[in-house]
Amino acid sequence: MSDSKVKSKQKWFTPADVAAQFHVSPITVRNWANSGKLKSTVTPGGHRRFSAQSVDEFALTRNTTLEEKTSGTLTILIVDDDAEVAELLAELINLHIENAVYLFAADGFEAGFLTNNHKPDIIFMDIHMPGMSGSTACKLIKQNSATKHIPVIGITGYASSAETDNMMSAGTLCILKKPFDLKQLYPAIDNATRSN
Repeated sequence: MSDSKVKSKQKWFTPADVAAQFHVSPITVRNWANSGKLKSTVTPGGHRRFSAQSVDEFALTRNTTLEEKTSGTLTILIVDDDAEVAELLAELINLHIENAVYLFAADGFEAGFLTNNHKPDIIFMDIHMPGMSGSTACKLIKQNSATKHIPVIGITGYASSAETDNMMSAGTLCILKKPFDLKQLYPAIDNATRSN
């Protein structure tokens, strides 16, 4: 996508479509629409839709490249090969931190690319992923002088003690278990923002 413009023959876009184009969460897209920044319409069935023209106009007013961030806005990278888990985590974080910008990666390779290019403020890294484990991806991030300062929080649905030990030795702040416990999630976020 050039200058964040949506290039498609499709006339109308769903919140998920727009989120994918801007590399943010659908929650962020809904916030833009609710605040009036991004024009939308509602179908008779109650679903929000965005015209290609309104998305292009919004992109121009933002003059956005993915490297730019609004001052004071946190950028959070969620790395998980389960898209539903990643989206749920973004929704839970959004209840604690307003107006965060979300990036999503499905594996360690994509996580490295997004981390190098966008320098997120916090990374949530799944331990078990195809191709590259979370601990390996974390080690690479921590070995890079440009990204080693970024706090990484490990996440897992199941992991052996050896795997969690590897993740911690790779440089994660802590490891959170799925399903997420808000009493652990929110303090971990607060700790990460303080350490960054």
